[in-house]
Amino acid sequence: MRERAPCGTWESPVSAEIAGGGQVGLLFPRLHRGDFYWLEARPLEGRTALVRLSSDGIRDDVLPRWFNVRSRVHEDYGGCPYTLKDGFVYFVNDSDQRMYEASCAAGEDPQPLTPEIGLRYADPVYDAPRRRLLCVAEDHSSDSLVVNSIVAVSLIEHGTPLTLVSGGDFYASVRLDVDGQRLCWVTWSHPNMPWNGAELWIADLAEDGSVTGGKQIAGGDGESVVQPEWAQDGALWFLSDRSGWWNLYRYTRAGDVEPVYSIEADCCRPPWQLGTQSYGLVDVGAALCVVRRQGIVELAVIGPARYEPLSAPYVDYGDVDTADGKAVVVAAEATRPPSIVEVDASSLSHIPRFRDQSADLDQRYMSSAEMTAFPTTGDATAYAYLYRPRNPMFTSLEGEKPPLLVRVHGGPTSAASPAYSLAVQFWTSRGFALLDVNYRGSTGHGRPYWEALYGCWGIVDVEDCASGARYLADSGQVDRDRLVIMGASAGGFTTLASLAFGDLFHAGISRCGVADLELMELRTHKFESRYTSRLTCGADGTADLLRSRSPLHAADQIRAPVLLVQGGMDLVVPPEQTELIHAELVRRHVPTALLMFPTEGHAFLQAQNLTRILEAELSFVCQVFGIPHSPLAVDITDSDQLPLAGTRQG
Repeated sequence: MRERAPCGTWESPVSAEIAGGGQVGLLFPRLHRGDFYWLEARPLEGRTALVRLSSDGIRDDVLPRWFNVRSRVHEDYGGCPYTLKDGFVYFVNDSDQRMYEASCAAGEDPQPLTPEIGLRYADPVYDAPRRRLLCVAEDHSSDSLVVNSIVAVSLIEHGTPLTLVSGGDFYASVRLDVDGQRLCWVTWSHPNMPWNGAELWIADLAEDGSVTGGKQIAGGDGESVVQPEWAQDGALWFLSDRSGWWNLYRYTRAGDVEPVYSIEADCCRPPWQLGTQSYGLVDVGAALCVVRRQGIVELAVIGPARYEPLSAPYVDYGDVDTADGKAVVVAAEATRPPSIVEVDASSLSHIPRFRDQSADLDQRYMSSAEMTAFPTTGDATAYAYLYRPRNPMFTSLEGEKPPLLVRVHGGPTSAASPAYSLAVQFWTSRGFALLDVNYRGSTGHGRPYWEALYGCWGIVDVEDCASGARYLADSGQVDRDRLVIMGASAGGFTTLASLAFGDLFHAGISRCGVADLELMELRTHKFESRYTSRLTCGADGTADLLRSRSPLHAADQIRAPVLLVQGGMDLVVPPEQTELIHAELVRRHVPTALLMFPTEGHAFLQAQNLTRILEAELSFVCQVFGIPHSPLAVDITDSDQLPLAGTRQG
């Protein structure tokens, strides 16, 4: 029989240590010579390792422990940092951002291919006829100007890379056709982000390897084109949202652009990282593709007049790679860690090849996401994943409703995922409900849905988060007197804006959140340097609204306690943002605390810091609502104002 205890006090096997460091991220799977390769983001080691699973089932690290395979193009967002060819791996090392070459056979030290000249690299591809790598490069050698281009890295002469294409603000998806004679790439320029408008170009490669005869074949303002891939028949496949949804198209040798299959669903995520692959070509006329439709994700074979979904127990998918009739994908379940899965596209069968067992916990404690739609302002509908409290040993006090955490994803042009997350289970196994909101602005619901945020950042996202919380409170599913909002980056901005411009939430937790939109325009990195104005003011970009939408300049309206978390090396949302609003909250005697992590950037990667953050967040929420909890993991300024009146204390 389950013991009755106040929500938030339930004992849980999902400790902060396990949730902070126990979940390994699986990224960028690849097939090569019959073996499976992928990257593992390992918080306990503070690095990303390249892993191989051989055809005979042996799993090992390809590179020595002191290498961290990570690109810093576009700062912490980066992209695919490696490629494979003929038994060799070519990769970017995090500490110096140089390209390296190493044999896939264990025991050989990698050798640098590029000098230390301030260049960063991402998404390399192998140019076999010319013995070189083609990749996106970002030049940081100047203190005042960052320059992006497409370069060639010679495997013969290890000198300064040769610039092939330049002049645009940004580049992505450099791809060679099967003969190595034609090149394609994606480019875009300010004020666009790649999902606002991007162009697809093709060109010939001359005998000396230079680019000739380039022409644009798709994309432009108002059309996002991503992920081009050459087929064996010479056609160029790509994804375009010209219909309002990212669907598959192909550019034929005759020069025609034709849709492969039209569907009211998105066949990719927004390209925050370079080199992501949401589909792979499985034969001349079909692709294995991840499809996202109103919060539901499936893997399907798509071709002309052909749509065949895979029947599998997975709720989300990462990158796809195909080679030699095989396919590999990162596949996520609802209550178990993600897997590396082999897929047979012809039979639509799948075989799990690897899953990290260290984060595989007792299923009785695991809460599954429930797809939820709810009404919001403007007669619109917003979406979220609801996680209910779940613990086989405890139940709530009689008549008690659980506290609710409203989680706001970053981006804001991104999306919440129903995939297994120890950070979610950390809360739900202790008696909290959690609502992961896909507010207007999120992708996976078509272009009109995410474009609804443009000119309205800090308004419709705030309204949708509040509407979701009210919906659950009005229906009696959560305690309306114990509502917390939390988010990172753009989600941190929405958190702070919800507290500054509304009074529904009783506390907020912001990780590296934007507090001052004017300052953000001046002090962020090149990739997002024009993004803030467009989100806030629309395409015309007048800056008058920036100050009025900034939580820092409305801090006098914040009454709820605030926990602030910040990486000291963050170049996307610099620490100044968090320091300024913290100082203002302290000055106004708002209960608050600031956790600064000097060795972290925009993404928190180290297990001990992730553990510390979760401990502090739980301690903060328990102090706010008077929930018994020890130890005291965060020191809140003006904590004598806590707990809030009217809270349950068990």
